[in-house]
This record gives sequence, structure tokens and C-alpha cells, in this order.
Amino acid sequence: MICDRHQEISDRLNKHDERLRDLERINEGYNQKFIILFKKLDELTAWIKALVMLGGATLLGFFFWYVQNIGR
Repeated sequence: MICDRHQEISDRLNKHDERLRDLERINEGYNQKFIILFKKLDELTAWIKALVMLGGATLLGFFFWYVQNIGR
């Protein structure tokens, strides 16, 4: 036979167990969102690198054009 105090403690533990399960479910959803976010950040980083390289190539081309046209 279980006394009232033990029953109360058992009920609390069951409630904590339910809360932990809910938090784990929520955490799993956040993990999926973070994975998607990191993939998008990788894509964005690749685009930024490409644009920086394009800008650098444009400046280099302008420099060569300017050096060739100094003597005219």
C-alpha cells in the first residue's frame, strides 16, 4: 500500500516525464529547422564568395584597362 506522499511524488515524476517528452519533441523540430538554416547559410556563403570574386575580377580588369590607356 502506497501512502499519499509517495503517490504525490510518483505523480510528480510522471508529470516531469511528460514534460521531458514534450521538450524532446520540440527540440527535434528545432534541430530540423537548424539543419535547414545551416544549409541555406552555406548556399548564401557560396553566393557571396562568387560575388566577391566577380567584383575582384572586374576591378582587376579595370586596372589592366587603365594601365593600357595611360599612355594615350
